[in-house]
Amino acid sequence: MNYSIKAKSIITTLCMILLGALVCQGVQVVINPSLDTTLHESEPNNNMGLYTRIYSGTDGSGNKNRALLQFSLTSIPLESTIDSATLSLVINDGSTVTDSSFELHRMSETWIEGLGTGSSGSPALVGATTWDARLEGVIPSLPLAAWGEAGAESGTDYVASSTSATSVSGINTYTWTSLEDDVQFWLDNPLQNFGWILISDNEATNGSFRQFVSREDSSDVPALTVIYTAPIPEPGNYAIFISISVACIVLRLRLKVRRT
Repeated sequence: MNYSIKAKSIITTLCMILLGALVCQGVQVVINPSLDTTLHESEPNNNMGLYTRIYSGTDGSGNKNRALLQFSLTSIPLESTIDSATLSLVINDGSTVTDSSFELHRMSETWIEGLGTGSSGSPALVGATTWDARLEGVIPSLPLAAWGEAGAESGTDYVASSTSATSVSGINTYTWTSLEDDVQFWLDNPLQNFGWILISDNEATNGSFRQFVSREDSSDVPALTVIYTAPIPEPGNYAIFISISVACIVLRLRLKVRRT
């Protein structure tokens, strides 16, 4: 009967569509930071959480700076596989300077962005992050939580080996690649998502200082671009859906034949 041939064609098409939906590959999302701030050695008890720039590197007076960034991954389905991840940061003002490499290290401890403003920050409120304190106390000399050492300690406050590094000079957009392992770790262990710390590998040299646009600016904000493969749904749910869909198609075609 003609309805049988037509039904088979529709059923085959439906099954192919549904089976193709089982694996959702190559989905891209762009995520802006949920938190960012600067550890500023020249003002060790100040917080810079709401400033429009984040600093990294050593200034002309020998004071070190380190930037912290954290990204929420709630837009990525749990149990997804992270295929690639890259971070883009922008320098949109300042003079051209000698190239310096900047490294991203995965943070091992929690920190708080804070409400400090201005190019040197402002006195930290209780609980905010500063150069001297991971979580500032009522009295600066008695923090609620201390860094392993001032400015965050390698191997204690952040992973000693860098995840990615890139050379940075003047005004431009800079990209750190091969971040998928860190993002996968955070997706699988959300309670350990403390973000990255950005450190110049030339901190011993004055003038490696850079100002990157922070999330508080109106444009050119940091962006984490992630490509992921979503998890395969439970096959039982799809099997039920396919069975019901097929039954409905066959029933409708049979009714149509009877009417004719």
